[in-house]
Amino acid sequence: DAIGELRAILGVLRDPDQTDAPRVPAPGVENIASLVQRTRDAGLQIELKSTGSPPARLSDAISLASYRIVQESLTNARRHAAGTSVRVNLHFEADRLLLEVENGEAARASSNGDEPSGVGITGMRERASAIGGTLQAGPTQAGFRVHADLPYELAG
Repeated sequence: DAIGELRAILGVLRDPDQTDAPRVPAPGVENIASLVQRTRDAGLQIELKSTGSPPARLSDAISLASYRIVQESLTNARRHAAGTSVRVNLHFEADRLLLEVENGEAARASSNGDEPSGVGITGMRERASAIGGTLQAGPTQAGFRVHADLPYELAG
């Protein structure tokens, strides 16, 4: 709850013209399906698979991080691997969410094995690390893969 309040305060500080706290809740894991659908509607072929059972209460920080990591991964796929298919897998374990986004051959061809020039992957790593998780991203034999391990309990 404290992190959610801090996020609202930071949102106000970032936008000096905004006089009220944000009125729309931050997106979370429950919004990933609609994010995937909007991205599909924009022309990307995406398969979404969810296994396991989400915990009764998922912190706002973990929920937001999972959404933002999928969002950035889909943006990168659309930007760097247009025309390829993408798989988004969410696996809810007893103590963590494992999140994976994989692209096909077009991603591999466009990545040339180098770190992208933007800050998207770095930002995803920082977001995962801030909540006690990890994130790996890079080319595979089949294309490109982002894998995040996000523990339900925030690191203290």
